[in-house]
Amino acid sequence: MLDLQPASFIGLLEPLAGSLTLAEADTGDVRWWRFLGRLHPLTVHFPIGLALTAAAVELLNIIRRKREASPFAITATGIAAVTAIFAAFFGWLNADFEGASQGTTLFLHRWLGIIAAGGLTLVFLTGLVGRTGVRITAFNGYRWGLIICALIVGIGAHFGGEMVYGKGYLTKVLFPVTTPTPVDDGGDATPATKPPEATSKVSFQKDVLPILEARCVECHGPDKDKADLRLESVAAIFSGDKEWWTVLPGDPDHSLLVERIELPEGHVDQMPPDGDRLTAAEIATIRAWIAEGADGATPSGSPAKNATAVVAAPSADDVAKAEDEKKTAAIAQAVEGLRERGVLVMKIAQDSEDWEVNASLVSPKFSDDDVALLNGLQPVLAWANFTRTELTDAGLAGLEGFDQLRSLRLAQTSIGDGGVDALLKLQKLEVLNLYASGITDEGLLRLAGLPNLKRLYCADTPVTPAGLVAALAVRDGLEIIGSATPPAADEPADAPSKGDE
Repeated sequence: MLDLQPASFIGLLEPLAGSLTLAEADTGDVRWWRFLGRLHPLTVHFPIGLALTAAAVELLNIIRRKREASPFAITATGIAAVTAIFAAFFGWLNADFEGASQGTTLFLHRWLGIIAAGGLTLVFLTGLVGRTGVRITAFNGYRWGLIICALIVGIGAHFGGEMVYGKGYLTKVLFPVTTPTPVDDGGDATPATKPPEATSKVSFQKDVLPILEARCVECHGPDKDKADLRLESVAAIFSGDKEWWTVLPGDPDHSLLVERIELPEGHVDQMPPDGDRLTAAEIATIRAWIAEGADGATPSGSPAKNATAVVAAPSADDVAKAEDEKKTAAIAQAVEGLRERGVLVMKIAQDSEDWEVNASLVSPKFSDDDVALLNGLQPVLAWANFTRTELTDAGLAGLEGFDQLRSLRLAQTSIGDGGVDALLKLQKLEVLNLYASGITDEGLLRLAGLPNLKRLYCADTPVTPAGLVAALAVRDGLEIIGSATPPAADEPADAPSKGDE
């Protein structure tokens, strides 16, 4: 089955990535990769404009019953195909290295772009064959294929626009979404003009909202909700699943909103990304509002904080909620530490509970001492990439407890048979990459017994053809990719070669 789950570009290249990225990976310098990724906005508009124009020309020719392909349309299609390939390549790099949210919009934009690039290439080649109109099948395939590709390009571009400008960027102009106007509860003054309470409690309406309207709502409001985030009201901030809230009432240190506005100047995730940063006083106001419980986050029917209540034993739901909050805090702490170390860490998909880490391009190289940074991700880490790191057999012991790991890449490391005991504790492993490692026949044979393992890479290792045969015989359904060729079924594993006779 074809697996279209979001994946990193470097991950897709393994185990062949060495020839493409080894020079920069050895130094840990990823600046050129990030530079190429940032060329995506420049290159992506060429194939969009050319494909749509070429399709419009050929559609006009269909209406006019013209039986020859337009030379302009053929040329434009060829240029669109080439630039679409580059745009898709740069776009994948950009999403990986800039930490884009792996959600449905990115998934659709990414794969529609790849389909369009492949389709335009095929259409261009078909057009070269059928451009004279003599070969009717090729000619019709070129024209209608071009029109279909143009539609795919347009749809993919639409999702790209939504990633930048927010959902409904195009349609909201024609079909604006109306938001209800707040109703005054009978007082003479609106909430924004009511006198402050006797206490010094921070008010969202009076103190926090003006800051957000000045610095944040332009990109995170009713007209543009980048990253599906809106900050124009308390209701908007605390809408949807609590897990996705960027403000955690009472906990400013683990609120994503505070984390982003406090990032240093020049950080890729700083907010706002452009223009003046929030002042220390403005950040302190937002922090104080969150620390006091985020005025307005609690439903109006909830009991007040100072109300006297009978203390009862916590219910099962309360215990589960507390455990979830503890788990979320641990994950946030781990993510912060890993990102400070330069490790790429993100959710596999926006609607998934699973996470992935990629330490293959970290400088200085990820080592055994860094494994402790993963602590907190035990219940959610599904994919881990430690290719070209300085991780050793001893360091693998730090992966104990990461029972959800399904994909582990240890290519081009010193991992050998000494790390097998630690790997055998990862019972859910489905993919294990030991390309160019120190694994031998003995270690491979033991690893083949992992109950859920589907694919194991062991090319450029000390593994012998006889070792491959023995490992493949352990369990049906296991695919082992190695550089050694197993002996034929009717040839003994230790049979001498012709050169030895």
